[in-house]
Amino acid sequence: EMRFDHSINPLHINYSSNCLSLTKKSNHPDASISIVKRPIIIGISYCEFLIQKKSDEMWIGITIDKDDTKNIEGYSIVNNPKTWAYNDSRTGLEYGPQQGLKVEGYKAGDRIGVLLNKDEGAVSFYKNGNLIGSTEQSKDYPTVPKDLVAHFFVMTDYVGDKIEIVDK
Repeated sequence: EMRFDHSINPLHINYSSNCLSLTKKSNHPDASISIVKRPIIIGISYCEFLIQKKSDEMWIGITIDKDDTKNIEGYSIVNNPKTWAYNDSRTGLEYGPQQGLKVEGYKAGDRIGVLLNKDEGAVSFYKNGNLIGSTEQSKDYPTVPKDLVAHFFVMTDYVGDKIEIVDK
């Protein structure tokens, strides 16, 4: 079952009682990271997020170092070698340290899906059910290391930003 880990950044984020949604409650730090509890070790994992409110930038993706990622503040997430992410407003898709495709952003009401094929190391991003981009689109895009545990994550920026895990 996919749920946010409510122990991460509790001073900056309000989590719903079932940990399926979160709301950013503080503008400090600039960015607040939340990690999905369930680790991704093998096989194919998919998580879909419903954007309920978005004021500025928001990032959704995969991390291979949840302890390091949860402490990221602001723009230091850009080109982070431990994350693969869909950024709604600045760079589009980021695959580890390499920028991927510049793609259209997302807004409140959109559903953003992240699929990780752990056996292949491939990450794919979806917006409202449509493929936006994937590490499989170029051999130059780094894949997720197969030997490391991965987690889904989201980054919110402004007070009131709200995102929900779509429980299927």
